[in-house]
Amino acid sequence: MKPPLIVDLLLPQQPPENEEDNREYKRHLVPQKKNEKYFYHKRATQMQYRLYLGNGKALYMIGIEDNGKNQGVTSNELDISLKNIKTIAEIIQADIKNVRIYNGLIGKIATVRIEMEVNNKFIVF
Repeated sequence: MKPPLIVDLLLPQQPPENEEDNREYKRHLVPQKKNEKYFYHKRATQMQYRLYLGNGKALYMIGIEDNGKNQGVTSNELDISLKNIKTIAEIIQADIKNVRIYNGLIGKIATVRIEMEVNNKFIVF
């Protein structure tokens, strides 16, 4: 994963998340210890789904609520979330193409572009 590009701008509020496109909003990607294995497998299946919808391309937005509010997260939550998104991408052998860090209303927001060759076969972990 290339180092993130820091964009010193407020990311505008986004439209509400649409379950039928390739964009995924995540407040953060920080698992609870008791559900860690389930956390990664569930998110890997979800990432595959978004990539399938986007014909091999997906955009993850960390620090964005499902309603599109651009809240942001703490630097620590963002660091953990980016490490976890890398792990999730590795599980399904997807590539992280770029990461950009923006300002949110309170904390930081990351946009993560992910790509993977897709076919009609959908694997559930």
